[in-house]
Amino acid sequence: MTGLDGVLTGAGREPGAAVDRPCALHPATSGPSDAGIFRTVVDTSPVGLAVVECDGCVTYVNPSMLRLAHCTNREFGAWSRESLAPPGHGEVAEPVDPERFEPDGSTLVTVERLLRLVDGTTIWALLEFTRVRSGEGPASTHIRLTDVTERHRLLTDLQVAEAQYRVLVERIPAIVYTAEPGADGRWLYVSPQIERMLGFTVEEWMADPTLWYRQVHADDVASALQSDVDLASRGPSPSTSPLTYRMYRRDRSVIWVRDSASVVLDPDGRPIYHGVLADVTAEKALEERLAYLADHDQLTGLLNGGAFADRLSAALDASAPGELVGVVFVDLDKFKAVNDAYGHAAGDALLRQIGQSLVASFRSLSGTALGRLGGDEFAILAQGVDEVGLERIAARALVAVQRASVQAGGRLLGAGASVGVALGRHGDASGELLSRADQAMYRAKTRGGGRVGRARTA
Repeated sequence: MTGLDGVLTGAGREPGAAVDRPCALHPATSGPSDAGIFRTVVDTSPVGLAVVECDGCVTYVNPSMLRLAHCTNREFGAWSRESLAPPGHGEVAEPVDPERFEPDGSTLVTVERLLRLVDGTTIWALLEFTRVRSGEGPASTHIRLTDVTERHRLLTDLQVAEAQYRVLVERIPAIVYTAEPGADGRWLYVSPQIERMLGFTVEEWMADPTLWYRQVHADDVASALQSDVDLASRGPSPSTSPLTYRMYRRDRSVIWVRDSASVVLDPDGRPIYHGVLADVTAEKALEERLAYLADHDQLTGLLNGGAFADRLSAALDASAPGELVGVVFVDLDKFKAVNDAYGHAAGDALLRQIGQSLVASFRSLSGTALGRLGGDEFAILAQGVDEVGLERIAARALVAVQRASVQAGGRLLGAGASVGVALGRHGDASGELLSRADQAMYRAKTRGGGRVGRARTA
């Protein structure tokens, strides 16, 4: 047998042979040059090629097809009828561009399929089926097989990694997002935590690009938008300084959030934010509590000694020429006896009540500030007062202390106080003014307590 017929029937030749009968599309009358070109193309193609007639007979198979199927010429026919049939019911098939093939061919479909090979191993294959008609004769089906096992494995690994990443992201107790810059920039992804934190579903948040801008607290909108502009203008950056601001939840309650984002350019060179929005309300409350405790007495809530001294210094520095600043120094009488007889818990309870009574007495009096200097000592700052006004404040302080009481050991416990007053002016040192008021209080206590001692005006 000679010519292309020999190539197609494989009589006395290497792989690249028909397994059932010659292919009518390549008659033996074709010239030797045509046969050589055809043989070179099909035998060296890395893609598996086969021709199947309408009656199911295989008229051609190339060496790559036999190699990919792990079979011989004799085994291919039976294997192909079982494994290379056109897509059946339940398989997802896609059209293929017919311009990739012969002008007279019309493409049918392409499908990915897991093939069990002759030796029992499996591969994922991309199968392309093209029906070709020769003249008036019956159509044949050209089958192209490409091994896509590695691609399929990589795709599967990618899908698994994406699924694992999604699970991790969705378990993070914060909102993970990607978004465009600007007040009306689109949100390209937002994690389900958006509903827990802000009360909006993922679908609602992504459908309305203006939601973020509208949910930012009114007092923080300007700084949040300016930060957004600054971040976008910097270009790509792996990380940025986080911005902390307030947001309204759907029910209009307020939370503090920390927004940490980096900038990544999309394929068109546009900046995209990749960020994490964390609820830091509890952290912010703790910060505020710590800041409060740094300046306030934990037991009574009044200014502590250091903060009171700072407030007094600021008042002296800010006083106008001729304006006086007064200090009332309050020391409880016989408070040690309460601690000794009824315990420190009763003593602390009495101190709290005295603090509350002082606050109630001076809440409406402008220009005053209250402090607990330590132990059983309290102080009152009064701005813009004279001697008479300061003595009235001292008298009010004595009444406030005497009004406070607690129950302990079946008895109603209270305390009296000795009070010292002193006046200062711009340029005086706060420590010196407090010392003068303390000395005046001591003189009152040595005279029996329950009275006011006066320091000389500086």
